[in-house]
Amino acid sequence: MKAKPLAVLAAFVLWSAGSTYWYVCQIKGFCTRTSHKEVKAPPPEAESPTEEQAVVAERELISYDLSDISPKIKDSMEWNRYVQSLALKVKEGKKVQITGPYLSGEPVPEGYENMGLARAESVKALLKDHIPEDKIVTSSRLLDGDLPGGQHFINGFEGYFAWVTDNDYVKEKAGKTLIYFPFNSKREIRNPEILKYLDELVTTLKQNPDARVEITGYTDNIGTPESNKWLGRQRAERIARILMRKGIAKERIIVKSGGQENPVADNATKEGRKLNRRVEIKIIQ
Repeated sequence: MKAKPLAVLAAFVLWSAGSTYWYVCQIKGFCTRTSHKEVKAPPPEAESPTEEQAVVAERELISYDLSDISPKIKDSMEWNRYVQSLALKVKEGKKVQITGPYLSGEPVPEGYENMGLARAESVKALLKDHIPEDKIVTSSRLLDGDLPGGQHFINGFEGYFAWVTDNDYVKEKAGKTLIYFPFNSKREIRNPEILKYLDELVTTLKQNPDARVEITGYTDNIGTPESNKWLGRQRAERIARILMRKGIAKERIIVKSGGQENPVADNATKEGRKLNRRVEIKIIQ
């Protein structure tokens, strides 16, 4: 008489166990066991080129044979990609500075100050279809010593392309920046172009905490040498005060005055005097 209830109870227990197994293992998946052999490591990601590798690739894009103006392009496809990237960045309000390298023993091409400037102009010609001519400035750099180990070509890419500020008030050239001042000006600087450049300079100095900045003020030749020496220093100190307000320590700033010495243009003309009223800024590593 007790057999039937026991059978029903056993059936209920089996049904409950089966239902639990189905829910926990098949639906929730908590019972799945994977052997170590079944676990597959994800495929290794392809290594992206390091910064140094990328730089090396760029360094080989342009070279010059000794005593030759024309640039040699190693990889035309890579060069075209680089030119396109330059063209896109022109919209940012900067200019592309092309610096041509040269050795002291190389001949001076007719119509140029040196071989380096001629080389920079030849590269500028390659960019004319992509970048407006007024968005390109050229300069030259004299290399120290001789070429290594019988090398017969000069690398023309590494460090010879740079974005620079170049407007009526600020010009970056030849490793220094020139800031121009109105006649007899000793007022606080409010020009947006100058302030924008100084913001960029502050960022550069903060990113290079071991670097210092040398600021030298100059004038035209109107007035006495003594008063111009004083005025040149006032201009340099005005720049220094702005940098200090923006967080650059006084110990990192060198202030000098050249007064009316070392003119960069003819003081006999109005335009020449304008170019001589300047502050020169140089970063010292």
